[in-house]
Amino acid sequence: MNRPGHRDDQGTATAEVAVALPALVAVVATALWGITAAATRLTCLDALHTAARSAARGEPLSQVRTRALRATPPGTVLTITRTPDSTRLTLTAPFRPPSRLPLPALTFHLTAETPTEPTAPAFPEAPSPAAFPVSSGLRGAS
Repeated sequence: MNRPGHRDDQGTATAEVAVALPALVAVVATALWGITAAATRLTCLDALHTAARSAARGEPLSQVRTRALRATPPGTVLTITRTPDSTRLTLTAPFRPPSRLPLPALTFHLTAETPTEPTAPAFPEAPSPAAFPVSSGLRGAS
């Protein structure tokens, strides 16, 4: 009921919510994407450091590579170089947002280097450096 001199504000709140809700959804989706990207990077970093320690101890590089790639996203490339003095690993991992979100894809480039232990074999069973992309069968929980 309109009184003289007063505006009818009925329905204004509904219109404001209709405008604000998509913006809120976009902010939440972006925040979740950022948190997921950070978690993926940390998972890759942890897998890389674990693999570097294992490779430096002299564990077979095929086993080191398999364990590291299981913990990383599909499409990850791991390069291992083991010399008598040092062991160096380089990991490149893609991170893609869900296809329905207009957010950018990222690529993580991580490197770890550690001294090779004296008991580790200087010449591994596979040519080094070697890059092996992960197959879908090696994907693990991230």
